[in-house]
Amino acid sequence: MATTTAALECLPTCSSDRALEPNSELWTRLKSFQFCNGLCSRVASENQWSLEYTTQVLEEYRKLIYLLAAVDENLVASREIEEAWRVHLLYSHSYIIDLGMGVLGTVLHHDCDDGSQSKCEMSERFKRTLAAYRRVFGEPPATIWTEPHWLGYSWSESLTAQLANAISATPTIQPSERIPVQHQSLWQAIKTFQFDGPNAEYPFTLRLAEESFGCDLECTLMAIEEYRKFLFLAVVANFSVVPSPAVDEVWHLHLCCTELYWGKMYEICGRKVHHAPSDGTDEDRELLSDGYQRTLEAYERFFGTPPELMWRSNSSS
Repeated sequence: MATTTAALECLPTCSSDRALEPNSELWTRLKSFQFCNGLCSRVASENQWSLEYTTQVLEEYRKLIYLLAAVDENLVASREIEEAWRVHLLYSHSYIIDLGMGVLGTVLHHDCDDGSQSKCEMSERFKRTLAAYRRVFGEPPATIWTEPHWLGYSWSESLTAQLANAISATPTIQPSERIPVQHQSLWQAIKTFQFDGPNAEYPFTLRLAEESFGCDLECTLMAIEEYRKFLFLAVVANFSVVPSPAVDEVWHLHLCCTELYWGKMYEICGRKVHHAPSDGTDEDRELLSDGYQRTLEAYERFFGTPPELMWRSNSSS
């Protein structure tokens, strides 16, 4: 990743040093942490930013990580930093192992805005974030610390009703006679796992439908069911399984809900299922293609013929 030496070596102002003093060791470790290869270019590409600006955003993301870990875990990211954070979550080994366990000593959970808090409450959290930033680092750069796009919920009641209808019309996943007895309990736990929180105004399924499937709830629900099968294969297969593009979209959002993924789903799977985006090289594309074919073969062994709509040819994730 193209980080600048100046940004890594830069210390806060004198007043910031005093604020940081109780956790100076954490800040020292954090400011020397190297973001993973490919992160800067992917964030830049997905947001159509220059590499220079993206590097600045990542350095502000580094400061937010410090504030969350050392000051207040209930702070929130700006619109720009949220984009960088969500991409970093896709590089799960870097985020969970290198940053979380290696630098912070714990997993820093990403807070998905599910609508359970009002816009007023979320705005207050952002104000507290800016106040904490000023106490520690001085004035935040205005071009990087813009207020997040709080979700509008005026349409959610209608979509919620549509979702309920779509769920009722979706066939129940039938037990697979192909799954060996020793894996039946795992499959039962995965297929009954609830992605949508009971109090969420904007649950996982609706967010996924809007962000990845053009609000097509039927297609979204189908993708989630195929993702369940993919997770099962990821646990029982003796190789690194590769998702289809549609399944990968579900995986991406699930990774962004860190407590849901690294907490509840980890308890079910009993192992860490890491996600690693393609680096775009010919060698990596060949590995992905081979892994995808092996994944389809494993799918057919446990679940029969994969549906064409959900398991079209793989592209880089």
